[in-house]
Amino acid sequence: MAKKSRRYRENQQRQRTLGVIVVSVAALLVIIVLLVLSRSSDSDKEPAAAQLDTGVVDSVGEAAANLTAEGYPYRGSPDAPVKMIEYSDYFCGHCATFALEKAPQIEEEYVATGKVQYIAQYYALGLDARLSIVEASACAADQGRFFEYQRALFVDQQKLGATPVDQWGDLLSRYAQQLGLDMATFDACWEQTSHREQILTSIDDARQKGVGGTPAFLINGELLVGNQPYEQFQAVIEEALAEATQ
Repeated sequence: MAKKSRRYRENQQRQRTLGVIVVSVAALLVIIVLLVLSRSSDSDKEPAAAQLDTGVVDSVGEAAANLTAEGYPYRGSPDAPVKMIEYSDYFCGHCATFALEKAPQIEEEYVATGKVQYIAQYYALGLDARLSIVEASACAADQGRFFEYQRALFVDQQKLGATPVDQWGDLLSRYAQQLGLDMATFDACWEQTSHREQILTSIDDARQKGVGGTPAFLINGELLVGNQPYEQFQAVIEEALAEATQ
């Protein structure tokens, strides 16, 4: 009877030990799942700028002084024989497609090789709240990160369009923070609309040159409108190169 009682107690002890192990493992699994879900949720909340693969577009890089005499951001050599000026609107789907797909090709083939100086001139299709987005990109240009910031806006175009206007400030600041900008300088620049006069002058200048839709480009003075096939950009650039080197 004593032996049976001892075995009974041992079995009970084993069951209790096994129960503790099972509960501990289950609790650990729950914690792991919660951590994974938490990280996934945080990632969903972050703007696309946090996950940008800037790729070839960033191969040349930007110095803070990479602004034209008029204050427009550029890539490539100022001595390049061809000047390519871009006019884009941040809510233009074709502009986003060009920036994310064709601009890297132009960068690799023509800008990085010293053949083209690529200039982004400020533009917007409407003189409304969207000017504040152009303002943010100009503030990023002050710190030498215009093209990275532009890409962030185009990558997250749908999210930006779905965000209420009164919440744009927080979102635009988050893009800047993800790119490592000096936030005090950026926020002050944006809140004070430091570039508004420059932006309005740029838009007026573009319209005088015949720009009425986006994306639009001036390639050594020749206007090319629309997200054309890459071969079309090549043809116009090559023609401009041939004329410039005659």
